[in-house]
Order: sequence, then C-alpha cells, then structure tokens
Amino acid sequence: ATDSDELIFLSKLQIAACLFAMGKTEESVRQREEIRSFLENKNLLYLLPVFTAFETKIKLLNGDKSAAKVWLDNYFVHDRHEMELHKIYLHFTTARAYIVLGQYKKAQLLCEELKALSRDFGRLLDEIEANVLLIILKWIAGKKQEAVSLLQTTLACAEPFHFIRVF
Repeated sequence: ATDSDELIFLSKLQIAACLFAMGKTEESVRQREEIRSFLENKNLLYLLPVFTAFETKIKLLNGDKSAAKVWLDNYFVHDRHEMELHKIYLHFTTARAYIVLGQYKKAQLLCEELKALSRDFGRLLDEIEANVLLIILKWIAGKKQEAVSLLQTTLACAEPFHFIRVF
C-alpha cells in the first residue's frame, strides 16, 4: 500500500482511462466521480488541472466545442508555449481543443513543439501522439499524401513496440 496521494490519484485515473477505453462508460464515470471526491476531500487542488484535462479530453473526442472553449479559458492554459514536461498531458489537451475549434495553425505549432519535447526526452508514445494529431491536421488541410506518409512513418516506429492504442 502507498500513502502517496499523487500515486493514488494517478492509479485511479489510469483505471478510469482503461474503463473508458474498454467502453465501460458508467464504470468510468463512477471512477471519475470517486477521483473528484478524493481530490476535494484531500484538498489536492494542484492535481485538478490533470483531472480536468482528462475530463476535457473525453469531451473533445466527440468534438465538443463548448468543452474546448472552457478548457482554453482555464487559468492554467495559455498561448505561451512553455514546454514543461510535467505539463505535457495538459498541452496535448490544449492541442485537441485547438483542433476542435478549428484553430489549426495554433494546433500545428503546439503539436510540433510537443513532438520536439517528446523526442528530446525519449518519450516515444508522446511523440507518436503528437504525430497522430499532426496527421489529422495534414488531412484536414488537404495534404493527404503528407498525412499518409507521416502515418506510415509513425506506424513503422510504433510497430516494434506494439503501440496501437494511440492510433
């Protein structure tokens, strides 16, 4: 057993993410309610941005423009792209919000920065995620051949590690 509130939070969040990915929506919602209560009861306000990012990411998967606007209005989200590794999950949520709102140039710039940060720190999964978002942006911009080429390259990098969930 651990007494680390951060590890408990991250473990519970990972369970919620797994439940959501498995299509167990109700269980995921219950887990996220438990997480919210945990954060509030322990007064762990500094973890709320990560939790909010997860909640927002789920809404952005369905193209929820109001969720994207709310995300971008948060005090901890700003246009200054200070790439801090510990905020990478928040930055990815911001990139998705830009895409949902049609702010493609901002999304592309942020994704390029995320890709560079990920590469600098040897974080292959994050680099793949940045590439997937860039593929989407290229496809939207009508650069279909570039999108396909980047997809092929990214799949080739991911395949030896069996990283398929990101796609």
